[in-house]
Amino acid sequence: MANHGLPKPELQVEIRDASGRLIARVDSLLNGACIVEFDGAMKYGDAKDLVAEKWREDRLRALGFEVVRVGRPDLDHPYTTATRIGEAVVRAHRRRAPVGAGPALRGP
Repeated sequence: MANHGLPKPELQVEIRDASGRLIARVDSLLNGACIVEFDGAMKYGDAKDLVAEKWREDRLRALGFEVVRVGRPDLDHPYTTATRIGEAVVRAHRRRAPVGAGPALRGP
């Protein structure tokens, strides 16, 4: 990401809703609003795991986050992957609420 001018990511960030309930621990968070998740081939053991992940992602999007998924094959195309992430950072920035106004809270 750094080689392509993307913001420095915060790693393993806890995302909480307005009540403080933990929604997710994400792989990377850029500019406080764009989540980058790295998916391995074995991450989802069965259909239940995949459905749970889809619901988790829906909750993150409902809190205003942009979510980008990256897999091992994406690393073979760094420019394309960086462009996709950069576009998501821009989208997240455009719809981002003023500081302190958004419902998404990050844990320690």
